Amino acid sequence: MHEFIFAKSLLKEIEETKIADEEIDSIELELGELVGIESRELIEALENLTSWKYNISIKPSLIKCRCSYEGRAKIEERLHDLVVFSCPNCSDTPKAIEGDKIKITKINYK
Repeated sequence: MHEFIFAKSLLKEIEETKIADEEIDSIELELGELVGIESRELIEALENLTSWKYNISIKPSLIKCRCSYEGRAKIEERLHDLVVFSCPNCSDTPKAIEGDKIKITKINYK
């Protein structure tokens, strides 16, 4: 059910940023690989709430670690609502710079 929380949050953001009185046709989203939701789950939740079409691209992660490593995270485990990741260099828990959010990249109107 957490996918509906993500979906409702996105829909609120879309409503706040869309052009008034314009009818939406489709939405393009960027889903970070470190976000704890699968793209198909998010699309299903969004399609249950609207009649719009959705296109989701996956954003690779970018992390920064205390060991000076900067690059893509090592995904240790994907749970239903959590992604466990580490530094591939030292196995420590790094800071996520990119790939940890869902972004609306484009709103297409009819």
